[in-house]
Amino acid sequence: GISDSKESGNSDNELPAGTSKKITSPGSTRILPGIMGEDSGQLTLDQLKQYRVANHLSDYTKDTLATGDIYDYIIEGLSATGASTQVIIQLATPIPANAVLRQYSLATGWRNFVVDNNNSIQSKTNTSNICTDGTWQTGLVTGATCLKLTLKDGGENDSDNQANGVIESTISITTPVVVGSSNSSGSSGGCVYHPNAPARFDTVFILLMTLSVYYLIRRRRRFSH
Repeated sequence: GISDSKESGNSDNELPAGTSKKITSPGSTRILPGIMGEDSGQLTLDQLKQYRVANHLSDYTKDTLATGDIYDYIIEGLSATGASTQVIIQLATPIPANAVLRQYSLATGWRNFVVDNNNSIQSKTNTSNICTDGTWQTGLVTGATCLKLTLKDGGENDSDNQANGVIESTISITTPVVVGSSNSSGSSGGCVYHPNAPARFDTVFILLMTLSVYYLIRRRRRFSH
């Protein structure tokens, strides 16, 4: 269980997650801030790093992708040990293009959220800022403001790695890192032959070769006498 000091103060199945945003789990469950958070389900990268330092853990906070908003929460009171449940997140930032959902573990760091028969990702846009059930689309939809995850207790996306009626989850919607390309306008020294160069180059080259041969023949004749 989680200490009462970690409870959100809202309904048992609602957790604040940023300004006017919340994370909601089924009515029969209780949702709490994750162990790295304070009183919110939204976590900053600095908080994640501070928790690592304070607890003398290995540094797995840096991801290969650009880390976006982080959500850290715990769901208790599942219908059965090993059961799957759902969580709905009102996103602080709309889902960007080419987004990837990443899962964080204190022991191993970041990896892709696993999608299978017991774990899924859905999203949708809702201008009213209320992510009620409606028409959800599979995956991360660009511009979506609502995220719904299905998570299995003890499954690939349960950070405590135990089928114990409790799901711990730390996720982030990330984007590919933009790497600056090298300057292709610079040129190296040396002479390079381009087969697609203008024909004038080939003509001049042949003329020079002909003159060189003629000059060598003249020299040989002169010194042979």
